[in-house]
Amino acid sequence: MLEIDYSELFRNAHEEAHEIVNEVGDYMVAFKIALTNQWKVVKTMKLNNEQIAKLENDGWARWTKGNFDRLYFNPDKNGVLELTYHDSGTINTADWNGDRISNGEAYRIKGMKCWVDIDNAKIQVRFYGSNGDEAEMLQTAAQKSLDKAIA
Repeated sequence: MLEIDYSELFRNAHEEAHEIVNEVGDYMVAFKIALTNQWKVVKTMKLNNEQIAKLENDGWARWTKGNFDRLYFNPDKNGVLELTYHDSGTINTADWNGDRISNGEAYRIKGMKCWVDIDNAKIQVRFYGSNGDEAEMLQTAAQKSLDKAIA
């Protein structure tokens, strides 16, 4: 989910309200209109090409099909998940942000899908199973990467 700076949102709404108060005659009405407008800007935030390029350099992969335009997060390429493999192809060791995790956790993380829609910059995670801890870890790492790209 995109982090919202509410202080900035309200500051911008007050500035806009000061500009339109003479048209509507009441500051509270003007502020409500301005806040609605500012909230629409936040809700319709779309990632631009520069931000998309930053995300792709940070381990995200773009996928487009039909009406879908997404960037998928790859924790291996991002560097938060470091894996070594046996010759057989199974995981030998797994580290998450430098801390050792179990191979089971690594397999569960690799089995998840984490993406951001280009049209609304909202992160979503799809996982199967009852444990949401790995999903939260993945979403947090993806959010940090997204915040860094849109800053």
